[in-house]
Amino acid sequence: MIAFPGVIRLVLTALLVLFQFSIAQTENRPHKCGLPYLLEAVASSKTDLPALSRFHKLAITQVEWDSLPSPSGHFMIHYNTTEYDSIPTYDQDNNGTPDYLEFVGKSFDRAWEIEINTLGFNPPPDAAGNPRTVYPVYCGNPGRNYNVPANTYGVTGWDPSQDIPSLPGLNYPSEVWINTDFSFIPDYLYEHITGSLSGQAKRIVRDSLAIAVTAAHEFNHALQLGYRIWQQGNNFPDLWFIENSATYMEEVVADTVNDYYQYLPAFFNNTTEFLAYDGAFGKIYGEVILNIMLGERFGSTITREIWQEILQQPALPAMKQVLQNKGSGLDEELKQLATWMFFSDDRSIPGRYFPEAAAYPTPKLISQGFDQSREITVTGSLPPLAFRFYQVDLSAPGNVSLFLSVDSSSQFWESASFTFSEPFVSFFPSNALLSLPETPSLRYYLLVFSGGWGNDQNQRTSYELRLKQGVQINPDQILVFPNPITPQQPVSRVTFANLPEDAHIEIFTGNGLHIATVLPENALRVAFWNLTTNDNKAVASGVYIYRVVSAGKSYSGKIMVVR
Repeated sequence: MIAFPGVIRLVLTALLVLFQFSIAQTENRPHKCGLPYLLEAVASSKTDLPALSRFHKLAITQVEWDSLPSPSGHFMIHYNTTEYDSIPTYDQDNNGTPDYLEFVGKSFDRAWEIEINTLGFNPPPDAAGNPRTVYPVYCGNPGRNYNVPANTYGVTGWDPSQDIPSLPGLNYPSEVWINTDFSFIPDYLYEHITGSLSGQAKRIVRDSLAIAVTAAHEFNHALQLGYRIWQQGNNFPDLWFIENSATYMEEVVADTVNDYYQYLPAFFNNTTEFLAYDGAFGKIYGEVILNIMLGERFGSTITREIWQEILQQPALPAMKQVLQNKGSGLDEELKQLATWMFFSDDRSIPGRYFPEAAAYPTPKLISQGFDQSREITVTGSLPPLAFRFYQVDLSAPGNVSLFLSVDSSSQFWESASFTFSEPFVSFFPSNALLSLPETPSLRYYLLVFSGGWGNDQNQRTSYELRLKQGVQINPDQILVFPNPITPQQPVSRVTFANLPEDAHIEIFTGNGLHIATVLPENALRVAFWNLTTNDNKAVASGVYIYRVVSAGKSYSGKIMVVR
């Protein structure tokens, strides 16, 4: 093997310094894929695209490669045995071909067979936009060749100056780089397969499993680059779907490996982020759980159907359109996802929800408990397309009333209660007064769901979840909460719920001085007093009288404010 002159190495090193991407590269956990780093480099206003193009060419030409076709002939595998990222040379069957190369050839052939021949993805394109019959795979450390973290399974690379003119949007011919050293993978991850193996035998099995999932994942990126990559300013808004749909191919092509398990906590602990938010490490891979659920409900071709729709519009509206064509919707499927995720780990139900739910983590829960007042008001905020789980513990047996109020777009919001018998989950609209049945466990599991009321991850709307124990609620009862308002319940407003349709509220001091008029929110039977007077002065501690006025009847009561 002949290395290129030293000047090439110097230029490459300089380029490596140029492209220090902002995503943290010191993270010790394995990085599933290097593609997000390349997309960030392409999008960055600081990036010199011609330099990045030269960098891409150097990655391929800095070494003189040996080559071997895969068994099907669909892939040409490029490798070296003497350079710094040479392949492992173990050969258990003594046939003269390193086992690593055999793993690569068979894994990529299987990825082609399932993703193209079975699921119907278009083959990867060449520079003219025509289907490739032979696709290049390079065996080399992505960290050294593409300046992504060294503990990266693989990367799908391309020349950013070679956008295919015959295809709409951004799309590129590409090649896959697959790591030659998977020692960064934690031992526990593959223990269900490696068992009691050790030493060389364990390494060989580990390599075969890592190669299998990397081939499925990275080859899907090669196919995606033949559809359409949308760019908005310096952002690629579909990164979340680019990665979680490629991770789903790991489960479809190499189901027994379950490498994606390590990324599930990143999503199960971040359900309160916008669905397409890609800023939390591992979340975009952990969101594979959405694709797995959609595959169970609609068949494993659904990701390909969404990619076909991405030719017309970005991933989020594309997913909405595909689901609408199937008689569902994104909000409905996210409510399903929240339910499926809740019944995981030790709450899994055999034969229901995720087939592998028992191996999945528990979603993050916020614990709340009733105090002596037997009343709770939980406040929070969520962006669109997000949800939050609650665990509420009772102080004594008894029924509980529940009311969810939202600052805006309340028609998209819902609350839910989970049980461990049919129907397992019940969803309720916001601004509806509900009575939850008594539970012998003295514990409720609840959900606040924020639907598709926007497409901006920076938008957030506040909500209040009010629970009161030990009071029977009738359909006509007006609910006022929280009351009293104390430093232990530092809320900024009082909610009047279940109002008559034509009602408004008048607020008076304890000695009868009128200080505020409160009107309902649009056509909703809910109104909010922000604890201020009509001239926007905050009220002091004291007892205030409210009067709900409507054509049919009036109702009065007291509110105590303790500052």
